[in-house]
Amino acid sequence: MSAPLFRARGLRKRFGGVLAIDDVSFTIPAESVFAIIGPNGAGKSTLLNLLSGIYPPERGTMEFADTALVGLPAHSRVRLGMARTFQKIRLFKQLSALENVLAGFHTRHRVPWWQHVLPGAALWRDQAHCHVEALRLLGFVGLSDRVMARAAINRLTRPILSGVRIATSFRRSATAPSVLPRRGSTRSGPRW
Repeated sequence: MSAPLFRARGLRKRFGGVLAIDDVSFTIPAESVFAIIGPNGAGKSTLLNLLSGIYPPERGTMEFADTALVGLPAHSRVRLGMARTFQKIRLFKQLSALENVLAGFHTRHRVPWWQHVLPGAALWRDQAHCHVEALRLLGFVGLSDRVMARAAINRLTRPILSGVRIATSFRRSATAPSVLPRRGSTRSGPRW
């Protein structure tokens, strides 16, 4: 059996006198769907904030793909393949679906910053790679039609916008994220 993708052991977080998380431990196997459910005030949001690096735990350990996460900032977790998204994702209305997904690839560029000022072949290869990945992510959510991917956001129907929001949340990591902490969801998920 392979090593788990994510492991948390003995996590604890307190806010003043309120103990929000106490001795939380779990493992997420690779290539699985994992849900955290519970009533309001149970600590779900606090746990997601611990996972994504918004809050540091007072106690406990977290490992992602055998990399220790405690003390690792959120932007470094993104580069490992952990992405945080929220229930309401704002899209750039003046951009197309494809351009909205491409907007999040700023964490994935493989060229130095100065290549953006003095563009060359390396930048063009990097942009082509990001373009292919963005189309792949749109295809993953059922929006692989290039015409639809290039349509302006304000001309898309609400169910299709749900797919764009999902692809936009995936854009934060290298490909589709390995772990995607997310707050809120519809009961049945998006339909298109």
